Amino acid sequence: MIPTFNAAHYVAASVQSALAQSLADVEVILVDDCSTDGTMTILQALEKDDPRVRIDRLAHNSGPGAARNHAIAMAQGRYVAILDSDDLMAPERLARMVAAAERENADIVVDNLVVFEGDAAESAAFFLAADIRPGWISPEFYLEHTIIYQGGADLGYLKPLFRIEALRASGIGYDEKLRIAEDDNLIVRLLLAGKRYWLAPSPGYAYRRHAGSISHRLTVETCQAMAQANASILAGADAGVPETVRQALARRQRALDAALGFERLVAALKARKPLDAAAVALSCPACLPLLRMPIGARLARLSGRTAAARRADPAAVAALRRITGPAG
Repeated sequence: MIPTFNAAHYVAASVQSALAQSLADVEVILVDDCSTDGTMTILQALEKDDPRVRIDRLAHNSGPGAARNHAIAMAQGRYVAILDSDDLMAPERLARMVAAAERENADIVVDNLVVFEGDAAESAAFFLAADIRPGWISPEFYLEHTIIYQGGADLGYLKPLFRIEALRASGIGYDEKLRIAEDDNLIVRLLLAGKRYWLAPSPGYAYRRHAGSISHRLTVETCQAMAQANASILAGADAGVPETVRQALARRQRALDAALGFERLVAALKARKPLDAAAVALSCPACLPLLRMPIGARLARLSGRTAAARRADPAAVAALRRITGPAG
């Protein structure tokens, strides 16, 4: 499933990477969230050219969660995989992930990402470091590796494949209030419901960072929604949830509350409201250490070291070229 919103620049390549899968029986479901840039014209042409492409459009701009829920309702297969409209997949990715789901009896399967900048094929790096081992991921491990601003790889960025039967039987869907971290929120709730999560070792997904990306751009509003969603999960955890899981959810909550305070502090400073900034700092002292992040980013820019140059990895560049093919 590929939710789209103003994705005209990249969506055709994303769809082609889905259609090029070695898995024999694939449908590509595109749900447009009221794009204004000609995305629908491209989607209609793609649907006309290949019967495996199915498109629909939401009546109102409702966010990525709503588009994903609509796509899940449309899906006819045994599994559904997420592909963002600016990203790419290796041709063998879905066959590998379905095989892992069948072999392990997993409800959720993810794999490693190759992250790259814009259209730069030489900027790639692997997302998961060597210390994240493939295999079963427990709720505690997942929660500990999805704490905002903790450093290291956040498992919430990984793009899942779900077993449709398990997803629908759970009655759990995407939280449509979230504009960021909607996949992460769904996975946490599925894990707490007892669904089984398998991490496959091979990098098969190419995650594109560019100026229009929303997944790495936080605001007060998006951070507040994330904090509220996690608080709701924590408050709703029943007596059957182990104490270790509750503690991990609480640690995530403290980190999200600090991140929300940080975003409010930055907003006040940008608006030149020192009294408001001081009030935020007093009410949320845990947000103050996060001020080092923009300072560090500025020093890196001043030193002439771009984010792509810092992260480029020859092995990841080679993996990206295998995903994108000769035209990558």
